Amino acid sequence: LKTNGIFVIDFLNSENIANSINTSYQEQRGNVTFRIEKKIENNSIIKHIEFTDGNKDFYFEESVSLLKKEDFESFATSAGLKTVNMFGNYKLDPFDPNTSERLIILFKK
Repeated sequence: LKTNGIFVIDFLNSENIANSINTSYQEQRGNVTFRIEKKIENNSIIKHIEFTDGNKDFYFEESVSLLKKEDFESFATSAGLKTVNMFGNYKLDPFDPNTSERLIILFKK
């Protein structure tokens, strides 16, 4: 990153997700029903997705680390970046660890 360059992180708000995780649900998209299960394991959200389409079964697994604001700030400090601003959603409202949907941080070198 060049001097005075801006680095933007847009991540889920892990604290809000951990407190409000929906562990099992279904979503209908067209003629396909997706069966979704989520769990928190080893500081990650593990998401299992199963569905059948065209008489064929599909299974996917996704894992996302539950990184927090402090983790990103530590990474940024190690890289010589300073926090410029922080938002909790795409409307650019202030970040609140308990209620914000997103964690959007602007860093500057």
